[in-house]
Amino acid sequence: MLYKQAAAIIESAKKQKRSVKSLLYACQTKNFRQLYALVNETLKYSLIIDDILKSTKLLHLEKSLSESFAQVCLYDLLFGKGLRGNGKDIKAVLRYKTTLRAALARLKVKAKVSKNEDLLVKEVKDIGVIPRYVRVNTLRCSVEEAVDHFTAIGYKCLLTANQRKEQCSGINPEELHVFQKELLSRLDGKSFFIDVHLPFLLVFSHGCDLHADPLYLNGSVILQDKASCIPAYVLNPPADSHVIDACAAPGNKTSHLSSIMNNTGKIFAFDLDWKRLKTLQKLTSKAGVKNVESKNCNFIEDVNPCEDKFKTVEYILVDPSCSGSGMVARLDHVTNDVQSESQKRLESLASFQVSILKHALSFPAVKRVVYSTCSQHRVENEDVVELVLKAFPSFRVIKSLLEWHKRGLKDSEIGEDCLRAEPSETRTNGFFVALFERRETDVLVEENNSQQKKLKRKRKRKKKGENSSVEIISSKQIEEVSKNKPKNKKRRKKNKVDESI
Repeated sequence: MLYKQAAAIIESAKKQKRSVKSLLYACQTKNFRQLYALVNETLKYSLIIDDILKSTKLLHLEKSLSESFAQVCLYDLLFGKGLRGNGKDIKAVLRYKTTLRAALARLKVKAKVSKNEDLLVKEVKDIGVIPRYVRVNTLRCSVEEAVDHFTAIGYKCLLTANQRKEQCSGINPEELHVFQKELLSRLDGKSFFIDVHLPFLLVFSHGCDLHADPLYLNGSVILQDKASCIPAYVLNPPADSHVIDACAAPGNKTSHLSSIMNNTGKIFAFDLDWKRLKTLQKLTSKAGVKNVESKNCNFIEDVNPCEDKFKTVEYILVDPSCSGSGMVARLDHVTNDVQSESQKRLESLASFQVSILKHALSFPAVKRVVYSTCSQHRVENEDVVELVLKAFPSFRVIKSLLEWHKRGLKDSEIGEDCLRAEPSETRTNGFFVALFERRETDVLVEENNSQQKKLKRKRKRKKKGENSSVEIISSKQIEEVSKNKPKNKKRRKKNKVDESI
């Protein structure tokens, strides 16, 4: 059953119906973790598997086998825990196990490698360079408590909070990057350290499985990539503020915002996909989040900036749908979903991203907006930011996370003020972040305009109340003028005489 589910997901991904990730999350199964691993590992080795299928002519010999099912079976037979089952198609594959293993051996001899993983292409190998990042959910426990927990169960901490404070202060971004790489090189299966850039993030070795750890099970720690933690950290909404998470599901960034705000204020979390919103609700509940109001809706069409409850929103996080070209763990390059990205699709995505970012900047009280993507394409990143800035001159992009060495593209006007992440260099998924801030002068002008409008309204009300007294005064003035008319005539006559002398 598991093999058939995995094959169906891979087949749908190849036809580009949906991404691998969305197909996996849409699949209702009790064995989600096993299915997730089987699909991703099969895709990871798919290019090698395809070579073996071609050289052995297995699909020609066994016509009942579908290509995707054969790929899944070959993965488990040659690279996994061993092919298991008694089904007709599984038995068909097992009949050729000696031939299939011999084909794999020939590939390694030809490539002059001894390990199966050495046959992998660079894009797939990049997955192995990303460590396991663990965000401490401070709504449930402190960083110190999390560190104490992991050291108590046998892990060694290579950089504690005090050591981090001593060794990382005053270091320039390049030196800090080198220091992080040195710490990563020292990681093994039983060690971790506090990240040099993000003080709430613990770094474990790649492949470290913490799904059964008590802190993960009770929501005290969240398995979240480092790059994905940056948007909320950069937005940094203060306690009691009102915040919008425009494209909130599956909820990791939403729960991070709540953690930063210490469960105060209000977070409005919107998402168009109701299934993913259910995931957000489940995740935030597990994390102990109490200040989120979630809604299944279209942020652009259904959320009115002038609505009373949104007039006090000062911070907005915009992490919209994108090509996902920076997500190495997706393995969609194998299904031609990323590397063959059409220019037309990228332009369509960019158009949507511009629209949603413009909508976020139109909220009357908004002070800061973070725009982030997990894309490596300029058209979805720097180009979107530059285009939106032209339409909103009252905002600027400011440099954030100053200790981060990897900035935006150098030939972009705002490149130096943005930040990028990429697997081979930053040891994270690919990411882009830009922080918009309303110019202070514009804030003062808007406040002044608001005060002027209030003053005008006050004057109008006052004028309406004084209308009757103004009329009485006017009649008295007219009466006085009429009484003085003869005297004025005499004076004017005398003046005329004097002028003639």
